[in-house]
Amino acid sequence: MKPESLHALVIDHHLGELPPETAELLEHHLSSHSAARVEADRLLATLELSRATVLTHPELTRVPAPAPSTRRFRGTTRLLARVAAALAVAGLTGLGGYFASRDDSAVPVSSSPRPGLTWAR
Repeated sequence: MKPESLHALVIDHHLGELPPETAELLEHHLSSHSAARVEADRLLATLELSRATVLTHPELTRVPAPAPSTRRFRGTTRLLARVAAALAVAGLTGLGGYFASRDDSAVPVSSSPRPGLTWAR
């Protein structure tokens, strides 16, 4: 069994979240594998130390709420406006080039190459 799976099962068993069949299989695995039992005991000792620390110092469990920030939203809005403007300019430039190239009378077409340019034949 992988250590990550063992850790998850031991923690779930410690918190009483395992079904009885799974808890019985875990106990059987721990009784037959001494290395797994040592790791489970180490993990349970860590959980007990964490519980004792939280009971002794409850201020460690308080997490300050993040302050609402509109600065990020404003920055995102500005960025989106800039991207939209750049796309509009690029689109208009592309359309202008497309319609300018459609005018066939603007490009002179010659059926024969200029004299002296033998490589153009």
